[in-house]
Amino acid sequence: MADVLKFSSKGSEYHSWSIDNVPENTYAGQNNLAATPMGMYQFVGTTLADLKKRGAFDDLGISDETKFDKSTQDALFTWAANDALKTAKTDEEKRTKLRGIWEGFKKASDEQLDGVIKDIETGTFTEPSEIVTRPIQNTFDVGAELASLTYDKDGLNKLELLKARVLAEEYDLTESQRNYITLVETRIKEKIGEEAIFDYSDFLEENRLQNDGDIMGALAVVENMGNDRFRRGEAEKLEYIQDLKDRLGAFNDVEQAKMLQKAAADKDPLTFYARKEDGTLSLTPQTVQVTTVTENGVTTTKALVLGTNEEVDLTKGKLVPPEYDAGTFLKIYNKPLMDASNIVEGGVAGITNLLEYRKLTADNPSA
Repeated sequence: MADVLKFSSKGSEYHSWSIDNVPENTYAGQNNLAATPMGMYQFVGTTLADLKKRGAFDDLGISDETKFDKSTQDALFTWAANDALKTAKTDEEKRTKLRGIWEGFKKASDEQLDGVIKDIETGTFTEPSEIVTRPIQNTFDVGAELASLTYDKDGLNKLELLKARVLAEEYDLTESQRNYITLVETRIKEKIGEEAIFDYSDFLEENRLQNDGDIMGALAVVENMGNDRFRRGEAEKLEYIQDLKDRLGAFNDVEQAKMLQKAAADKDPLTFYARKEDGTLSLTPQTVQVTTVTENGVTTTKALVLGTNEEVDLTKGKLVPPEYDAGTFLKIYNKPLMDASNIVEGGVAGITNLLEYRKLTADNPSA
C-alpha cells in the first residue's frame, strides 16, 4: 500500500504523465486534472488517500505493508460502498451513490445495481464480476425526449433529470442536439420568468378595491414584491405604489367628507396624524373635535385640537376614527416602518424555522 500511494501521489511520474494523457472528453481532461486509476475498481490516488484519512485503513487493518491484492481491493471497495450508502435513503439515491464511486457501475442496469446494493447491505458482497454493462447508446432522440416537457418549473425539473441521465449513461450527443437542449432550457426559463412578472391590470381586476382597507392591502402586497417581479424594475414598482396611493387619497377625500359631516353632527372626536416635512406621518396622533361654522351664509368645517382653539389643517395629514387601526397605513406612508416591519416579520419566520430544525434534530438525532 505504501508503494501504491507513492506511485499515485501528486508529483509522481504516473500523476504527471496522466495530466498530459487523460482523455479530453472526461471530467479530468476538461479541467486539466490528473487521473491515476489502479486495480480492479480503478481507485485513484486521491481516493485512496481520502479513504485512509477517513479511517478505512484502520477499520480494515490495512498498513503500509499490506499487499494491494484482490482481497484488499474488495475490502476497500466494500468499505467505500457502505460509507456512500449510509447517506442514501431512496433506491435511486443508492444507485447514484454507487455509480459515483466506481466507473464500472455507470453503465450497469438498475436491476444489477439493486442486487449489488442488497449484497453490500447484507454483508454477502464478494465482487462485481457478474455485472454486465450496457453498451453506450450513441443515438439519442432529443425531439422525442423534449416533446413532452411543459414550459414551467415542472418541465425544468424534468429537463434537469434528463440532462443528468444523459451524463450518467454517456449518450453520444451531436453538437446540434446539445444546442437544442440548451435552447429548450433557455426558453423554459424565459417562460417561467414571464409568468413571474407582475401584471398590475390583472391584479386590479382580481382585487376590486372597494374601500381604504382594500387599497392599503394592495399597497402592502406591491410594497413587499421584489423588484425582479416588474419588467422595468424598481421604477415600475414605484409607479404602481404611487397609483395606489393616489387611489387611496381620492377615496379618503370622499370618505373624509362623510366622516367630517357625521363627526360634526354627533360631536364625535377624531384622530389626526400630521404629515411631516419629509412626507412621513407623525407617529403621535392628535385628538380633534370637528365643528361647523357658518359665516355670511357659508358653512365651513373646522377641526380643532380637543380642548383648545388650535385649528388643524386636515389637508396636511390623515384623519381617522379613534377605533381605526392606524398601523397599516402608517407603515404604507412611512417606508422606514414598512422596511423595519418586513425585517421583523422575516426574523420571526427565521426563528420559527430554527425552532423547527431544533425540534427535528431533538426528535431525530440521526438527522
